[in-house]
Amino acid sequence: MNTVRLRKKGQVLNRGIPVDLTTHFNSNVKYFNYLLNKDFTGEFTILTNWDKEKIKEAYNKAHHIREYEINLFWSRLNYLWLINAVFFSAWGVIVYSMLNAKEVTYLQYATLFLLSSFGSAFTYLATSIVKAGKYWQQVWEYHVHTLEPFVSGNLYSMPFTQVLPKPSISRSIMVFFAFSLIIWVVSAILAVVLPSFDSKFVLLFEVLAMATIFIIFYLIDKSIKKPSNNNIVLDD
Repeated sequence: MNTVRLRKKGQVLNRGIPVDLTTHFNSNVKYFNYLLNKDFTGEFTILTNWDKEKIKEAYNKAHHIREYEINLFWSRLNYLWLINAVFFSAWGVIVYSMLNAKEVTYLQYATLFLLSSFGSAFTYLATSIVKAGKYWQQVWEYHVHTLEPFVSGNLYSMPFTQVLPKPSISRSIMVFFAFSLIIWVVSAILAVVLPSFDSKFVLLFEVLAMATIFIIFYLIDKSIKKPSNNNIVLDD
C-alpha cells in the first residue's frame, strides 16, 4: 500500500493524514474511533477521504450547535434574570410595608417566608440551569477544538495572554446567583425567627419552615441530577 505506517506503543503514526496533524490525531484517537466508528489502533486502518468529509461535516455541525448553545444560554439567562427581578420586586414591596407598619403581623411574616422560600428554590434551580447550559456549551466546544485542525487550523485553540486576570462571564453569573440565594435564605430565616421567641407554636413553625427549605433544595437537587440516558463520556 502507498500509505506508510509506523507503529509506536500500539498506535499508527501515519493514517493518511498530513504529518503535522499526526500528533493531534494520536492524542485524540479514542475520539476519532467513536466519531468514525473505526479502530485506528489497528494495523491496516487508515483515514480515508470519506472519513475526512465526515470530519468536516461533523465540525460544521458542532460549530453550528455551539453557536446555538451560546444563544440559548443567554436566552435562558435573560428569562431567569427577569423572573428573579419580579421576585425581588415583590420582596421589596413586602419588606417596605413591614418597615412602615406600626405592628408587623404574622401574616406579613408568613408571606415574606413563602416568597423567600420560592425565591430560594427558583434561584437554586436557576443556578443549576446555568451550569447545565454551560456544560453543554463546553461539550460542543470540545468537539470544535478537536475537529478544527482538519478544517480551519487552530483558530479556537489559539492561545492568548492578558496582563490582568481574565474575567469569567459564567463565574460572574454564578456569583450573582449565589448572592441572590444567600439573600433569599437569610430572608426566609429572619421571617420565621423574628416574630417571636416565646411562643412554642411559633418555634415549632420555625423548625418546620427550615426543614421545608432544606427538603425543597434536596428534592430539586435530586430531580435535576437524575442519571441521563445520554452518556457523553468516552469510555475505552
